[in-house]
Amino acid sequence: QSCRGGGTGRCLPASISEKDHNIPSGAHWSPFDFDALGPSVPTFGNSWNNGLVLNKKAMDLDVQDQVDLIQEYESLVAWMDREFQHSVTGDATLRSREQIRENITNYTDTILAEKNVLDALNQSQCSNVQCNLLFNTSNARLSGAVNATGSIVTTSDGTEVALWAFDSIDIDEHVNITLTGQRAMSLVSRSSVRINTTIIAIPGTLGGFPGGFSVARRPNERLVRVCNEGVDTRQFLDICKGKLTCCPGDQPIGELSKGIKSNNVNGPGSSSTRVYLMTIQTSAPVVNEIQSLTTSANRGQTLSGGIRLHFNGYTTPLLSHDITASDLKRKIEDSLNPAKRNQLTSFDRTDSIAGIGIVDVTRETLGTSGGYRWNITFASAVLGKDSARLTATNYLVSKGAKVDIETVRHGNSIEGKFALQFLGHDTRFMRHDVSASELEEILLQDIPSLSTADVLRSDPTGNCNDGHCANGSDRSGGYTWTLTITTHVGNVSPFSPTSMTFDSEGEIANMTALNQLIGCVDSQCPTIQIEMGHSKSHNSEMRSIFGKKPFSLAFGGTGGGHGGKGGSGFRDLPPGKAYGDKRISNLYGGSGGGVGVKQPFQLGVFKDPRGRGGSGGGAIEIVATSDIIIGSNAVISCEGEPGANGYMSAGGGGSGGTILLAAGASVQLDGKISVTGGAGGRKKANIPKKAKSFGGHGGGGAGGRMALFSQSVIIGEISTISLDGGHCSAPDTATQNCTGEDGTLFVESELDAELTVDHKIGAEGTRRSLYLRPRMISPPFNPKKRLASTESGPEYDLGTSVRPSRVSFYYRVDSPSKLGWDATFELRESRWSYLSSKDSIDYTALVGIVIGKEIRHGVNYIGVPFDDEHIKQFKSIKPSPAQANGWTKVDIRFDWKDRTHDVYVDDVRLVKMSPFRGESIRAISLNNYFEGGDVWFDEIYIGEDTTMGFHCPIVLSNGTLQPMDRPLERGWKMEDLGDTSSLRPMRRHESHVSKREMYQREEFVVPMDGQGENDFTSNVKFRSSDGDRIHDKGEFLAGSLLRLSNTQSSAKREYSNSKSEMSGVKFGMHPDTFIWYGEHDHFVDPRQVSGAVVACSTQDFVTWRNEGAMLHYTNLTDMVHGSNGPLHVEKPKVLYNNATQKYVMWM
Repeated sequence: QSCRGGGTGRCLPASISEKDHNIPSGAHWSPFDFDALGPSVPTFGNSWNNGLVLNKKAMDLDVQDQVDLIQEYESLVAWMDREFQHSVTGDATLRSREQIRENITNYTDTILAEKNVLDALNQSQCSNVQCNLLFNTSNARLSGAVNATGSIVTTSDGTEVALWAFDSIDIDEHVNITLTGQRAMSLVSRSSVRINTTIIAIPGTLGGFPGGFSVARRPNERLVRVCNEGVDTRQFLDICKGKLTCCPGDQPIGELSKGIKSNNVNGPGSSSTRVYLMTIQTSAPVVNEIQSLTTSANRGQTLSGGIRLHFNGYTTPLLSHDITASDLKRKIEDSLNPAKRNQLTSFDRTDSIAGIGIVDVTRETLGTSGGYRWNITFASAVLGKDSARLTATNYLVSKGAKVDIETVRHGNSIEGKFALQFLGHDTRFMRHDVSASELEEILLQDIPSLSTADVLRSDPTGNCNDGHCANGSDRSGGYTWTLTITTHVGNVSPFSPTSMTFDSEGEIANMTALNQLIGCVDSQCPTIQIEMGHSKSHNSEMRSIFGKKPFSLAFGGTGGGHGGKGGSGFRDLPPGKAYGDKRISNLYGGSGGGVGVKQPFQLGVFKDPRGRGGSGGGAIEIVATSDIIIGSNAVISCEGEPGANGYMSAGGGGSGGTILLAAGASVQLDGKISVTGGAGGRKKANIPKKAKSFGGHGGGGAGGRMALFSQSVIIGEISTISLDGGHCSAPDTATQNCTGEDGTLFVESELDAELTVDHKIGAEGTRRSLYLRPRMISPPFNPKKRLASTESGPEYDLGTSVRPSRVSFYYRVDSPSKLGWDATFELRESRWSYLSSKDSIDYTALVGIVIGKEIRHGVNYIGVPFDDEHIKQFKSIKPSPAQANGWTKVDIRFDWKDRTHDVYVDDVRLVKMSPFRGESIRAISLNNYFEGGDVWFDEIYIGEDTTMGFHCPIVLSNGTLQPMDRPLERGWKMEDLGDTSSLRPMRRHESHVSKREMYQREEFVVPMDGQGENDFTSNVKFRSSDGDRIHDKGEFLAGSLLRLSNTQSSAKREYSNSKSEMSGVKFGMHPDTFIWYGEHDHFVDPRQVSGAVVACSTQDFVTWRNEGAMLHYTNLTDMVHGSNGPLHVEKPKVLYNNATQKYVMWM
């Protein structure tokens, strides 16, 4: 609700005057610079619903209140109408019946007016229409439950945005919102914005760029989406196979012949690059080589026998001395080639050497001895001066028989070298037959503005110079190089798909050659032809794609970049780059992922587009002069689209878009806002060779950008902020690095503190932490302006007052040595906004911990969030600086009954039983001040203390130990000791011996002397009323001490960084680690004992660290009597067993 008092005039919050018209920080536009749209509906309480208000719950309450108000008025009028003749009113001004009648008339008019309000209420919002809203940013029209036409505005760089301005915005969960159109979107309110429904920008709309496939856009389709809404790239082939209407805006490479202009249509964060298709051909005049084969013998002799011919490792069978020309041709072609003549064009030459090819043969008779001369013309093979020649083995029979082979005419073959000129650079000179891989390397090294170079050369194996390879050199030894090269030069990249330069095209660069080839015939010399396109390529697949001019294409399955880099694809193209800035100075949408092909020609292999890249997320800005509330049911999504799956390759994911929330007062987030990148497409085939040559898994798109601007940012516990980059399906993500980077979150407070979630580090093995960068504004401050601010760090409201027995957190700093460095962790009884409103207060914080050049501790102090003067009076509890780039743990343990607390740093108690005043804790405040470095907080815990009240030894100033609260040292109970030792009764046994006289004499025999035989023996040496010992409280020395040498002890965090304290010897001990073990009883319930074997460690017997519970009593069992307990432990001991290399505890 807004604009009370009939809805006239502007709707201004109390903090902004109409003349100010100031723009909330971070916003691009002021709501007051545009006409307010939407209906103006009176409602209960003389207030008005102005603007985009669709809140059924609130409307139902207003209707009921209005009905009750009308009934009250009607009841009053009925009473006056019934009683006015004889009743006496209590109002001195209504003494006459005429006055009462007049008053009835007035109330009747009021009732009529209120009924009109009720009728308007009942007819408002979605009472007579479906509760749907359609925002079309291409034509700036809003239709559905509210109809209005917005404005087309531009950001500083010319990005077009469709803006709708309202007095207020309140959209509840029952409203269905659809977004369409190509421009980014902005909703601005003169008062507040409350959104509790789903707002999803379909990828490729609202400024999001389409995924990779097209090379251009039609000039008249700047405001038209490429693909129809509802087309899902993941299932693109299943849905759209053979249907040209799925993506009517596609402009594939084949459309270049129609004269369209090509540029980067996939966004500045896409892998789009300028692609040049070129064909280089060398040629020279063709001259067939002729070699003569001559046989002869001495005069008067007659030749017989035969010969064998050899060429390049091949040998003919024995040829008759008088073989005919036709037979010789057949024998040569069948035996001096790797295959028969009819198989040469289809023969696999991978492991074969080129032969002689096709020849023409003539024969003439020489002399009278039967000699002949065969002229052999090489009709297909390419033979230069250094090429292989025919040789012969003489098997002729005759006196003086010999065989001669001479070259009648040398064939012409290209030699020499050449260089290329492109994009203002010259390559080095290269051999006339430079290989494809060598040319690729030279292009990339000598022309630095090239990104990639892929080259195919005719006769790639160098063994096709017989003239019978489909991809061999020509007759003069000329080669064809098919080039696919990419560069960012000339690749025009608009930052918005609706940019006025969306169809502008960069200059076209031409490639020329420096010719130093050799192989002239008469006045005709070798030539080098460079042609744009692949129409003259020796490779049929390359010829399938039309590209007579350069074009821009995002390919390689790379993920789109935006807030970070996109994930890598399956070829050597760089991933999509980040663009824009954290503050979102311009409303940029996300960029599209690369289409899933390794080479552009592969787009022409299939009829339907395969592996289409995912589209980028859109851009949404929401501005409020007062508050922005994103409810728990709200979803605002500008996510990137996943890349399309494919059989042998897949598309890259689109990057996330932009969400900007700028409020003059506060931003309260309880819902979900997301600018996550789209996942990379998945390659289905598991055919390594084919998959490697064609493509692979697509890379994920990067997360987008999100910014929150306000005086106070409140992020609720159930809220979700998603910035993640899209994942990918590659089995080895470490090698491909195909997951998109996370996007950015920028939170600006009035004091310029930067609060973000660090996705790289976290305490205790977690991956994320709260990162707080200090403000960079030096004093003096404006107290009135800063008083209600919490901008030196976030404040978390627990929602209710609590009395936790333990509060703990971890922190990490980057450079504790900085001058004046300090950050604080404070526990408050109330939120700062409440405390600062009080005229007089004794303290603002119950307990505070200062992290800086030293660790300090304060109790019941007045702390101002924008000023760190108060912390200079705190007591230092650890003079050493905080550990840089490592996590430090802080524990605060409360005794609310006695109002005391202890403070532990890395489990070492530094503050003991410090008193405090206060009833409870309501808020936690984290602050980082203007001179400070960066600080991270993580794992903040508020709850019960599970350490069972155990404390490690305390060394007093005189070097003695403070008495510890140790448990009773018990022994065996009386009933467990058994009986005492006993003897059997003595008996005298008489015999004839004992009756002899000598044994009757008492000086020799004393009857019944000594003791009886043992009946029961007890080894218990001491007995008391308690058992085998008197039960008494133990002492520290009753524990067990284990010494770990430097080589045995694990890497422990040092208690001090002071060299004097850790210099080597203290109390005669080296800096080994000593661990003390002892039992600890903890009585929670008098009927039940609990506790544990606990441990403390030290290196100097002064500072003790609590290592926690080693064995809890709940894990004890009675294996003797089977008792259920309660059980406890006495005198635990720990030793190292070298045999098992384990530590053993017994008790």
